[in-house]
Amino acid sequence: MNKENLIYTEALIEYVEAHLAEDINAETLAKAGFVSRAKLYRDFYNIVGHSIKEYIRKRRLSNALALVKKSELPLADIAYLWGYSSQQHFSRLVQRKLNMTPMEYKKSDRYYYFPRYLGDNIFDVSVERITIPKLQCFYFYSSKLAGLERRAIRALFDALPDYSNKIFGHNGKQRNHKFCYELYLSVEADQAKCLEKAFDVGKQIDARTGLFAMTTVKNQDDVINAAWEYIDKAWLTHSMYQYGDEGYFEEYIVHMGNPYKLRLYLSVMPKKEYPRIRLAHLEQQAVIAANAKGVNAERKAANAVLEYFGRYYSKELKYINKFYVRQSSDSFVYGIFTEEMEEYPEERALIRKVIPQGIYLILEGESVGDYHIFKRLLTSFATENSLQINDEEIFGIYYTDYGFRNPRLSLFAAVNIETK
Repeated sequence: MNKENLIYTEALIEYVEAHLAEDINAETLAKAGFVSRAKLYRDFYNIVGHSIKEYIRKRRLSNALALVKKSELPLADIAYLWGYSSQQHFSRLVQRKLNMTPMEYKKSDRYYYFPRYLGDNIFDVSVERITIPKLQCFYFYSSKLAGLERRAIRALFDALPDYSNKIFGHNGKQRNHKFCYELYLSVEADQAKCLEKAFDVGKQIDARTGLFAMTTVKNQDDVINAAWEYIDKAWLTHSMYQYGDEGYFEEYIVHMGNPYKLRLYLSVMPKKEYPRIRLAHLEQQAVIAANAKGVNAERKAANAVLEYFGRYYSKELKYINKFYVRQSSDSFVYGIFTEEMEEYPEERALIRKVIPQGIYLILEGESVGDYHIFKRLLTSFATENSLQINDEEIFGIYYTDYGFRNPRLSLFAAVNIETK
């Protein structure tokens, strides 16, 4: 995203937030941003992952329910303050969204929270329903890694100079000390035959239609990696979408045989539920952990703890399904919960930590997401709901009930109950 668009979209979010309780319409927003309504709708949706109307509706409800929790104002006053036509209208919306009345919500340990958009607008992302055609996989092997993808595409056009259909591709598995690049092409039988001299023919993938989040980037490794990181964590976390069932694709945009850009596709579907936030009492817990800094800090810390338990308690290790984590800007702490720390052998490189009992604010996510984004969500929620927490002591728990490839992450922050 260029700097001009970045400044414009940030200003747009500021304007929306400052006027949430008012009757904001597209015409007013377009004038405030000096853009057409079409550009307004497109840019807001592509960046935030919600339509303007949906963003306003959910932010307004989130703020109103924060007042329900923390104040003794009458419901009619809260409804009026946040722009609802009546107390009855507000109550119906709460009942429909949470399956409880506002007063039942006030007494519960549940919190509804739809956060202000906190993402960094790095890439333009759009969501569209598209069809990926039936594709044939072709494996290109070479003893040289440098320029592998370009040589694979050059081999494609050497064999089929007039090829004009879509080109998808990604790195494949090595074979016999040779590097592999996989191209996925839409070809006829005679075209496939022409490619057999330069490629090994692989599997076919049936055509599929689905909802995809997409962005187009330069064909440079650092840019591609940054784009996937942004979509997968920042954008997806804040948007109204979660992972879909169709996986991901990378499509090459080619000019004169040169793949100069990539279009990234991530399968998505509407979120079933946003991260859940609640208050709960936790008993005292003990953790044995390792702290690491620098490159691959997470892996270093995890390896230190897992090696320790593998050395002393290898049989028990396979039954452990939750892990303590805490991240800062330059370090990573990874640990395993224990029953009695006194029973465990000393190890100089490891940390013995006690998590005190108390009331904790808990954010529960369906996927790991990005720790720092979840932390920002939790701290901003605490601020909006007048809950006092120490954001330096926030920690997370990875749950691996569904395997290490599909962990869930919850974040915990101790709450000073005197201020609640």
